[in-house]
Amino acid sequence: MDSSGVLVIILFIVGLFVVGVYYTGAFIDALSAFLEELPRIRKGNRERTKKQEVKDPVILLKLRYVKGEIRKEEYEEMKKAIET
Repeated sequence: MDSSGVLVIILFIVGLFVVGVYYTGAFIDALSAFLEELPRIRKGNRERTKKQEVKDPVILLKLRYVKGEIRKEEYEEMKKAIET
């Protein structure tokens, strides 16, 4: 292999290294920006969840049933009473 071929290979490897360092830096910057915003994002989600009030009695009844607070028979009886 002549010296120009070796030079091309060396420049190719150096180029790959530079591109890799550039994209790794960009990835780290994006990751750090995301991690800085994460507490604010999570806080916003909690506030939205707290603000949502369920007023529909059937939905409230379903929630109680899913949580195990009432049995299936109780759920069905209460649902009939609400819907009539």
